Amino acid sequence: MTRLITPECRASYPKLFEPEINDQGKKVWSATLLIEDTPAGKAFLAQAEKEAEEVARAKFGNRYDSLRKSPSFKWAIRYDVDKYSSCEPKVIAYINARSYETPPGVVSIYAGPDGKPAKITDPALIYPGAYVKASLHAYATDRSDSKSVAFGLGNVQKTKDAERIDSRVNAEDEFVADPQAAASLEDL
Repeated sequence: MTRLITPECRASYPKLFEPEINDQGKKVWSATLLIEDTPAGKAFLAQAEKEAEEVARAKFGNRYDSLRKSPSFKWAIRYDVDKYSSCEPKVIAYINARSYETPPGVVSIYAGPDGKPAKITDPALIYPGAYVKASLHAYATDRSDSKSVAFGLGNVQKTKDAERIDSRVNAEDEFVADPQAAASLEDL
């Protein structure tokens, strides 16, 4: 299994610290990774497409070509990026990466005391719009109800902050303080 490292990309819908429970009762950690229209983004997509196709051909053999054309076949890389049209740089594709039963490691670009990337434990630091890199691996599923190629999520490294891409606003930015109000919450 080949591990791919994304170029710097934006995280959307990051669920890296608290898992969701899927329909089968499994814990799932996930993030949507927005691949930008940059030379590194284009090179990564070419590499990811090649890796996904190799995994699919190994799993499905001669059936792959006909499955790939089927509308019910789920492909790992999505190009329907209209919902991300306001992002700059332009988003050209996205990958919904998931980790089942094992949480991804989440680290900073900054070094910890041991010289390695420092662990991030505060979920507020990885938000929709934050720049990250992620380690991924392609895999194929062949179930009676679903045939697909997807990317498993290994680890995530936050590389920098950026403007949020969701509608979330900090409470302290949305409201105005009253200078005449009680100075202590105990006075309320």
